[in-house]
Amino acid sequence: MEAVPMEIHEIAEMIVTSVGGGENISSIVAGKRNLLSISVKHFDYILKQELERAFFINDLVFGSHWVTMHLKGVSARDVEIAIRLYENEQKSVTIMNRDDGFKWLDLVFSYLRTVFTPLLSLIIAGGILQIVIILLITLGFFASYTNEAALFSTISGAVYFTLPIMLAFSGARQQQTNPYISVAIAGILLHPNVSSFISEMILENFLGFSLLSESYTNSVLPILFLIPFQASMERSLQRSLPNVLQPLLKPFLILAAGLGLGIFVFSPIMTLIGNAIVGLLQYLLEGIPWLATALMGAGGPIFVTIGAHYSLFPMINEAIHTQGFEVLLGPGMLVMNAAHAGVALAVLLETTKKEYRVYSGSAFVMALLGVSQPTIYGIEVLLKKPFLAAIFGGGAGGLLAGILGVRAYKLVNPNLLSLSSFEDGSGNLWKALFCMLVSFFLTFWLTKQMKFEEPADEEIKIAASGIEQIPAQKVE
Repeated sequence: MEAVPMEIHEIAEMIVTSVGGGENISSIVAGKRNLLSISVKHFDYILKQELERAFFINDLVFGSHWVTMHLKGVSARDVEIAIRLYENEQKSVTIMNRDDGFKWLDLVFSYLRTVFTPLLSLIIAGGILQIVIILLITLGFFASYTNEAALFSTISGAVYFTLPIMLAFSGARQQQTNPYISVAIAGILLHPNVSSFISEMILENFLGFSLLSESYTNSVLPILFLIPFQASMERSLQRSLPNVLQPLLKPFLILAAGLGLGIFVFSPIMTLIGNAIVGLLQYLLEGIPWLATALMGAGGPIFVTIGAHYSLFPMINEAIHTQGFEVLLGPGMLVMNAAHAGVALAVLLETTKKEYRVYSGSAFVMALLGVSQPTIYGIEVLLKKPFLAAIFGGGAGGLLAGILGVRAYKLVNPNLLSLSSFEDGSGNLWKALFCMLVSFFLTFWLTKQMKFEEPADEEIKIAASGIEQIPAQKVE
């Protein structure tokens, strides 16, 4: 401790105590402009009033599981080092440095966790809408391809189609940048004409790529990449532009740059990745079909996030019409949904949070009925370890389905209510059910063994209300 001035040491000790102790700290990052950001495991342990009264803190911003403080009269980097030295003696905290390349995955999941949490109530509502449509069609209230069915299906799927716009707003608030510019960028990128321009003009005509699909408009990744860039650019313009020009030029420059990156960089890259996945699955289907099914089961959460599974529909529909069955999408998504159900049930039984238990129970039922988004975004992304469990469990179920040669005879959302699409009178249905159960129980067991970290009470409140905390300003 001799190398650290006593004042800095006292500040470090006070901060650690105010955020709930070293065991409650997940990561620490000293940023520019004397900003110190601390991620915590349990938001309830933070002593807000202690931080607000601290003489060395100019202002505070509280998130769902983090607090960012603007320090005055002391260097954020020096305080970070002092906390590191202080906690090295306590042996209880991991410091997150910007140069620590092994911790990038934690930063990614932390960002996703904060952005998705306020949207969980909307995601679960969209899932319920989809379940209602599935039940109405299954119970025969109207045929699968009537105008009424198409209308209700469009309405129920609109929540997930517009998810990039919701994420733009949530992410902008998390990154403390203009949310309305973010929403405008996301909305423009979702426009069919813009999507067609990206696919046809940029990729196919200009770069010469032969496209397997043009539809990745519901992918959430481009906007998730754009928001941090927008925040960084806004802070840079805040410092460099004259004050008199900022109201006019800053919004325009941010919007133009965001659209440029979205249209010419992030969206084309996303489309290329999606087409590469489709091309790989097609190649494997011709030579190693069981591996293609295994990849479909394991990569399900990633494919849903990218939107690549929609690109498989034409290929699968053609296979059913030419050979009477398909062995990729139906079997792969059946075990994938079973894996998500296993994750949700394990969290339902393990969590001590009453509200989160209700959410997990709802996600469990929805996953069994073929709606996986509530589990992916509300459990697997939020808790991180269950995401890996779903990949392993879905991959194992997909591998088994591929080896057993499970076939789907209809292009439907594979779930408990649509198992008849696997019936052919030769035991194929029982094979599909067996693979589904293997994926379910393996993922259930893995999730329980991984001992996931529960969401904080503050995160649950935000998830239920959709309202993020307003930044708390320092009162002199």
